[in-house]
Amino acid sequence: MSELGEFLARFYSPEPTFRALRAGVRHTRKASVDGASSSRRPVIGRRRSGGNPHCGSEATLMIWAIPPDHVRVETERTRDGQAESTVEVTNSDDTWKRFANGTVQAGARSARRDRGEASLPTEYRRHFDRGLIRECFAALTLEAIGSCQVAGRECLRIRAVETPAKQLWPHWLAWEADSFEFAADVERSVLLSIVGTVAGAPVETHEVVEIAFDEELDESLFVYEPRPDERVEPVTPVAERITLEAAVSRAPFTVLRPTWLPEGDRLESQMMYHRTGPDFPDPHLTMLYGGCESFDHLWVNQRSDREKRMQEELQWEVVTVGVRSLEVSDPSPEEGLRIVVFEQHGNWVDIVSDMPLEKLQEFAISFLRADR
Repeated sequence: MSELGEFLARFYSPEPTFRALRAGVRHTRKASVDGASSSRRPVIGRRRSGGNPHCGSEATLMIWAIPPDHVRVETERTRDGQAESTVEVTNSDDTWKRFANGTVQAGARSARRDRGEASLPTEYRRHFDRGLIRECFAALTLEAIGSCQVAGRECLRIRAVETPAKQLWPHWLAWEADSFEFAADVERSVLLSIVGTVAGAPVETHEVVEIAFDEELDESLFVYEPRPDERVEPVTPVAERITLEAAVSRAPFTVLRPTWLPEGDRLESQMMYHRTGPDFPDPHLTMLYGGCESFDHLWVNQRSDREKRMQEELQWEVVTVGVRSLEVSDPSPEEGLRIVVFEQHGNWVDIVSDMPLEKLQEFAISFLRADR
């Protein structure tokens, strides 16, 4: 049996490979090199020439776990030059998350399971939870390419590319990457390094820098005691599916709706409301469309203020259609998704699609207040 076969045979075995762990992880994310684009994900808009792309982020994490349901993750992160720290704790009954602003969300773990949400931190699961890693592997083609050492442990190097028609959720692995390299600890059936690349250059790396298995861990690690200056509130979902009527009553901005859609009689649609929270101070509404032949991608975001990072990083052209003024960022001649942005009734709308530009403009100028 090949080395990859031996790893997968052990990996898919029902036998547990550790009873406790303590690990330090380094997570780095950066922009892809100039001119490089992923074959896995379409280009969105036209990047500003000579602009400063998002410089990414760095984080160090400490993880403690006793399978199957006791996990603590402490994160120190530098994002846009600002340092912040978070703590996420889960045990068989309860879950807590302390955000960088001092807010603590606490609730029963069963409530999250009832909503269909994974109740263990993704930062733990992508390395050490074989359930999530199996879902990733199911969407990938794997190839052994050698061996290496990570955190002092012998690992098998595995190259992976996404299988057509399969899906990797963006929070699992690097969204824009066109290939991945894993360092798999064969003995313990875990991933000690995960590197996502675009055109051969790393864009996101999760690397275990220290690890110890089967130490005795204090149970107090898996309970969080809020400090007196920390505000405690119930756990709330980041996003929820919603109707247009409910969005009109809930959103702190004037909700708009399109009055023209290509192939409107066969179009499938859904609406997601992203509420305000410690990590998301500005609520927004997303309309998703699909199921027709005119385009592969179409989504619409609505919010009170223009999305600043997109405005700064992309090149824009002002287009006048009738009495309406639109801003367009078009990757042409490169294949990709166009963005149309406009302001109406104090609501900033951005539309992202591969629809032909003329049709996209027609769609944009059809928006009216939803209460009409």
